Amino acid sequence: MRKKNGVNIMLFVIIIILIGILSCSKSPKNQTEGILLQTDRDFSAKSVNEGRHKTFLYYIADDGAIFRTLSLNVRGR
Repeated sequence: MRKKNGVNIMLFVIIIILIGILSCSKSPKNQTEGILLQTDRDFSAKSVNEGRHKTFLYYIADDGAIFRTLSLNVRGR
């Protein structure tokens, strides 16, 4: 008894469609995204209260870098 190729192709197409539908479903909000947004809000509030320079010095990493277009780049604190 020989299997019909049309049935196999149709089954393959259905499986591909199901995989596509399942992969497009929304995933829950990433926790890292929420932390990043909160840090940005904190940065903004601190810069309003204490000034931009102090805020950058507070948040920049020890090995961080600030790249500027019309002046020298700054590395570290």
